Amino acid sequence: MGLIIGFIRRGRLKNLTVLILNRWYYIFISLVIKVVHGYILLSFNDFLTPLYSFILVILQYLFLFLFIYNNRKYPYIWLASLGILANFIVMVFNFGSMPVTCRILDLAPPSLRMTLLSEGRYYTYTLIDPKTILWFLGDIILIPFPYRQFISIGDILLGLGICMLVQRVMQDGYNGFKRAKGNKIDKKIWDEPESCH
Repeated sequence: MGLIIGFIRRGRLKNLTVLILNRWYYIFISLVIKVVHGYILLSFNDFLTPLYSFILVILQYLFLFLFIYNNRKYPYIWLASLGILANFIVMVFNFGSMPVTCRILDLAPPSLRMTLLSEGRYYTYTLIDPKTILWFLGDIILIPFPYRQFISIGDILLGLGICMLVQRVMQDGYNGFKRAKGNKIDKKIWDEPESCH
């Protein structure tokens, strides 16, 4: 979506090549933890306790926050960080589980994941009930396209932040980004482009 908006606003795809993400490997580490965590939940569920699952969630988000901190000067990173923070908060208050609407059991095809979720043993998610804390920050928003799924307010903020960052860097007015030195970003880079009118 960010690319589409960038093109509409006459941005240039090649401008993205100057977008240097500091400590990008933090994202990779977080993703590895998430994938391994999911694999353990499905393949070795009996050996994983809710506490250990909670610790893995904390580690996953720790690396995400480290990445955000090291790239905090980029425009709209703050918006993406709000989304990550919203997801983190609701999972912390629910012991490492993201609340999800019960409608997912009717929407998703039968699978081991859905079976474990219905039994309360897929520890990174929990079905919303009257005891769920901050349920409104959970996965309750239905997205029908490209495939039916439920997302959270945090997911929307995260996606919007990334989208806005991409389209802004693509704009011709921000080719000065190339002047960035090291890990510091020249604030003049992000000044609004002068009007042609």
